[in-house]
Amino acid sequence: VEVPAEAREARFPVAGRPGTLGRFAVAAIGPDGAAGAVSDDLRIPDYDLIPFGHMVRAAGVAVGADGTVYATENHEGLVLSVGVDGRVTNFLPEYGVQVDSGDPYGLAVDDARGRLYVALGSSSRIGVVDLRREGSGLWHAVHGGTLNHPERLAVGPGERLFVADTGNHRVAVFDTAQDGPGQFPLAATIGGEGTEPGRFREPKDV
Repeated sequence: VEVPAEAREARFPVAGRPGTLGRFAVAAIGPDGAAGAVSDDLRIPDYDLIPFGHMVRAAGVAVGADGTVYATENHEGLVLSVGVDGRVTNFLPEYGVQVDSGDPYGLAVDDARGRLYVALGSSSRIGVVDLRREGSGLWHAVHGGTLNHPERLAVGPGERLFVADTGNHRVAVFDTAQDGPGQFPLAATIGGEGTEPGRFREPKDV
């Protein structure tokens, strides 16, 4: 995850043993780019463990322009956030939304439109949270039928959302220009099942 320049100096407090329940945690890479494994019993000086609390199965992470870090935990069906001040929010439940266990995978922040997109793999949907309206909840921009177990997604130029449509062996591209809740129209698809150049076999990320 690329951390915005203004947030790179923020140091996240480490309290107790975050992420110990399932030996999963979210880590921030140090300014020198050092990399290494992170588990509940291993501390690496170049890392700060971001204190999301117990994460049984961490699935995705994204960083907003303001430095807020979002993460999915798909054992309990949670989307969590932590600000640069270290305040943790059990995000979707606080917004009055319950996501199915095993559902949330990747997520992406659309800073220009103030949205958080969540790939709901098990139910084959894309969820959207309006970050500018507290308590607005999550609405489904893409229902099952168009996608088949999407796992990761990315915000692209021209108000486009690119989704790794894993079960359909393609990348699906959606138009996100609409202002309010509703279905995102499918603008294009890339790939399809196959092993030749330009084709995919269960793409996992985009």
